[in-house]
Amino acid sequence: MKKWLKQIVKWAPVIYPVVRKIYKERKASKSRNVSAG
Repeated sequence: MKKWLKQIVKWAPVIYPVVRKIYKERKASKSRNVSAG
């Protein structure tokens, strides 16, 4: 468990911005689709 936690802490700075970017893009495209009707 501790080892697993260390891996997450190590990779979090790499993964987090990517996940946020994808999430933002998905949200933006979704709202764009809604406004397009």
